[in-house]
Amino acid sequence: MNNNKSFDTNFNLPEGTEECNHCNGYGSSLKDPIDVDKCTKCKGSGLILIKTYVIYSKKEDGYWSNEHGWMDEVDKEIEDMIFTEKEKQTLNLPVEGQWEIYE
Repeated sequence: MNNNKSFDTNFNLPEGTEECNHCNGYGSSLKDPIDVDKCTKCKGSGLILIKTYVIYSKKEDGYWSNEHGWMDEVDKEIEDMIFTEKEKQTLNLPVEGQWEIYE
């Protein structure tokens, strides 16, 4: 008789979050001091918010889209207006553009 139980570890996290890499999603970590009950990075939730960014220009008074150029406001439906941390580190900004955290 096989008593090995398997379970699906591919569950959906809330949008805009990822598993905390300090506690591996458990909410507490042996990496923290012994008298600390909750993970010091995620505050015990097991999740951290993913930082996303937009490109803003005061001169253009708008936000950058790779497909559409400068636009008046951020449109979440346009995929190339919101950038990840990795993209922020690797992409070149358009003239007059600066990174801003998108909330």
